[in-house]
Amino acid sequence: IATGSNDKTIKLLSIPSLDDSSQNVRELKITGLKGVVRSLCFEPTNDLQLLSASTNDASVKLWNSENGEAISELKGHSDDVNVVKWSNDGMLFGSAGKDKRILFWDIRESKSISILSGNRYLDINDISIYTKQTLGSAPIIAAGHKDELITIWDYGRRSVIKEIYEHS
Repeated sequence: IATGSNDKTIKLLSIPSLDDSSQNVRELKITGLKGVVRSLCFEPTNDLQLLSASTNDASVKLWNSENGEAISELKGHSDDVNVVKWSNDGMLFGSAGKDKRILFWDIRESKSISILSGNRYLDINDISIYTKQTLGSAPIIAAGHKDELITIWDYGRRSVIKEIYEHS
């Protein structure tokens, strides 16, 4: 389990069994982050890789969740990063925030590989990345904005395909 906090730390808890209270919980604390930890996300096919996003930091960090060591710092945003998310298949991950952009990353190269620009919208607070299982299908991205808007993006066309006003 990974938790982020207003105290600018990440805590990683290893709980051997939820059914056996006699087993010890192992805790690992990661310190030295620049701001409030806003988002954490494990890689869906390898839970040793953990992404983090925090305020006062325009970067995304990749951590080794076993030992708490930073693997890489991914720079490309121009303002606070509010959210990091892996796609459902673990092949792609994105980050978004106050700069109104969704950046997609190549972990092996530690660089952004594409950008969806939402300059005409308010800050992006959350994203979801759905990778279809059919060959040649582009991922679909949903973004929740600071106002009541949800935008649906076609990753392949790099454009908004639907705007939904559902929240108040």
